[in-house]
Amino acid sequence: MHEDLQKYVIIIDHLPDAVLSPNSHVHWTKKYDASQAAKDEIGWLMRQNGGAGKPITRARISYEFHFKNRHIRDFDNLFSSCKPWQDGLVVAGVIARDDFEHLEIGFIRAMVTGHAETIITVEEFDQ
Repeated sequence: MHEDLQKYVIIIDHLPDAVLSPNSHVHWTKKYDASQAAKDEIGWLMRQNGGAGKPITRARISYEFHFKNRHIRDFDNLFSSCKPWQDGLVVAGVIARDDFEHLEIGFIRAMVTGHAETIITVEEFDQ
C-alpha cells in the first residue's frame, strides 16, 4: 500500500435520519428534504476539514455507528439510510463515483457507547 493514498475519517454527531430508512412511511418530500440535508451536511463537514484532494477513483467506505442505548435497530435500514451521505461525498469531490466499480464497502460496525454518532471512513486503494 502506498503512503500517498488518501484517507478521510468523517465524524457526524448523530445517526442517519430515520426518515431516510426504507421502512419510513413519510411523504416523498420529507425524504427528499432529509436526503438533501444529509448531502449538504457531509459537504459542509468536508469543507470544515480542509476539503477533498483529487476525487478518489477506487474507494473503500466503512461505517461505524455509535448508539446511546441497546434499542434494537435494523442494520440494513441503518446502512441504507447512509446513501445520501455517499451521494454527498461524490458532490463534495471526495469520491469520483459511488457505483460498484468505484466504491466497495469495507466494514459496518455498531456499538453502544452512550452517545449517538456515525463515523464514515473513506480510503483510497490501489487498482
